[in-house]
Amino acid sequence: MSIYDIETGAERVISSHTMSRETVGVENPFKQYEEEFIFKSLTVEQMAARCNISESAFKHHFFEHYHTTPYQWLRMQRLSLAAQTLVEEDLSIKQISNKYQFSQESHFIKCFKQQFGLTPKNFRKEYRK
Repeated sequence: MSIYDIETGAERVISSHTMSRETVGVENPFKQYEEEFIFKSLTVEQMAARCNISESAFKHHFFEHYHTTPYQWLRMQRLSLAAQTLVEEDLSIKQISNKYQFSQESHFIKCFKQQFGLTPKNFRKEYRK
């Protein structure tokens, strides 16, 4: 397997067995894929395939770097970006929910309120300058 070395820009060949030893605390092998993971609707299996490792190894290494599951990390990243978008842009709530891969606007509103304590509409009113 190979991973992209963020610091040198070179591709390195390592086995998934040594991935943890070589990357924990040194570099994040998932960093280069973060934007793709956030903006595309991928399953964990597809994310693992994108990183050229098994799904179980992906989950293990992902947890080592982010201290959460891929699903929870994606949800938090998407909600954080949605919050920023609510304050900075004039997109509708539906457009924002679609932009950040929420299949239903109602699900987005529920998740957003759980995370921030306000509905997206009220969050926008509260924090927009």
